[in-house]
Amino acid sequence: MQILVLGSVFVVLGFVTNAIYGRLGGKLSSLAKRSVRFQTAARYVGRGTRVAFGFAAALARVSHQPAHATR
Repeated sequence: MQILVLGSVFVVLGFVTNAIYGRLGGKLSSLAKRSVRFQTAARYVGRGTRVAFGFAAALARVSHQPAHATR
């Protein structure tokens, strides 16, 4: 009986939190689509992230040691 009750509570809490996240995401999405300022900021953040990852990849040390095989 306890497993049934706790399982049901878990399912209900999961449904409620997912519904809240879905509503919040939908609201933020509609606000972001209408905001030119948000779209401009997102574009620059995306470009900056790609440039930063490119620099990190270019500066990363590469080991030329063969990987050890495990048996």
